[in-house]
Amino acid sequence: MWLFAHSVLLPAQRARYAAMGQPMDVGDLYPRWYGARELLLHHRDPYSLQISREIQLAYYGRPLDTAGADRGRDEQRFAYPVYVVFFLAPTIELPFSATQTLARWTLALLAAGSVLLWLQVLNCKVLNWRPSAPITATLIVLTISSPPMVQALRLQQLAVLVAFLLAGCAALLFRGRLFWAGCLLACATIKPQLALLPVLWLLIWVAGNWRQRRGFVFGFAAALAFLIAAGEALLPGWLSEFVQGLIAYRHYVKVSSLLDLYLTARIAMPVTIVLLAVLLTLCFQWRKSPANHPVFFFRFAWMLAVMVVALPILPPFNQIFLLPGILAVLSTWNALRERGLFVTVACSMAAALLLSSWLVAGTLAAIHAIAPAIALGRAWTWPSLLTFAVPPVIAALLLVTLQDFPGTRKSQAAALSG
Repeated sequence: MWLFAHSVLLPAQRARYAAMGQPMDVGDLYPRWYGARELLLHHRDPYSLQISREIQLAYYGRPLDTAGADRGRDEQRFAYPVYVVFFLAPTIELPFSATQTLARWTLALLAAGSVLLWLQVLNCKVLNWRPSAPITATLIVLTISSPPMVQALRLQQLAVLVAFLLAGCAALLFRGRLFWAGCLLACATIKPQLALLPVLWLLIWVAGNWRQRRGFVFGFAAALAFLIAAGEALLPGWLSEFVQGLIAYRHYVKVSSLLDLYLTARIAMPVTIVLLAVLLTLCFQWRKSPANHPVFFFRFAWMLAVMVVALPILPPFNQIFLLPGILAVLSTWNALRERGLFVTVACSMAAALLLSSWLVAGTLAAIHAIAPAIALGRAWTWPSLLTFAVPPVIAALLLVTLQDFPGTRKSQAAALSG
């Protein structure tokens, strides 16, 4: 997969950017890194128009004419909460090329850590699923070489950090460290759109047993208050600027979901509303489940799978949040295949879809190596496109698996009838 990325994917994207008359994409980290650097070293407002224009110079070779010919083009603004600069502070005195390399390796290690953290949660007496060291190493290698992760690491996407923080939050909840789990969830809000559903689900879960679980809310509130206050001390009034930036973001970036891709935007909107309503209803039904029981993990994984399908986070790299769902399906693979023909076919489909990305990427890399003169056209998009069919299959298999836990079938029926 990485050979494909370097020999086929990157040259194709360079040609695409050259045809558009702009420099090669410098990755998703640059606006955040440049904004953090200017704020911390030179006390400049990263949300300002001038900073946005300087970022555009790196992406397009010129500032954009957003009122004219460049209307609707990605303005590459600093569109994160200001406290993201605290996570990037160690890199601000490095050249960006060095920061890119450091970020890729750091995020790769965090991706490997996410696998280990989710496996810790699955390693319980109820499931009795303890992969051997070679299997664990294989899972890590496959995760880091999956198309969504390859894209995330190539772009230095902070979604990998958010995924690691959510995995850490789940592992701490499983161990009963509620306060610190809340702190990690607060840190995950550096990308609010990815943290929204986990925050809602876990706050509803706390309401199921406030006396024993309130430490989670205290940790979350304390950490989030600290981040917001520290950001305010660094850049007074940043919150209003951030909100204005989010409003502007919707105008220059096309926001869509996988449901839009499956059903068209017109049909996807009501389906999304119904799906999220069912999800929230189930969250209330499930709020009493203990965090040290595997059913909690499976519900967490299903919620993340629904997030990938329904929320407007279309880029393939956001499918890294399917990792706990895929591991959950693997942990109950034999039981799933005994659930009848339909579920067996769904399992086979999931396996085929996951493996086909590596097969197609390997084939394209081999063709390029043997006959580099052959034009592959748009074939460089195929490994990523294949992944778009994976999330609903994983979500469906998780829903089937949840039927095996007491009380789940009843609560799902109540949510659907309501």
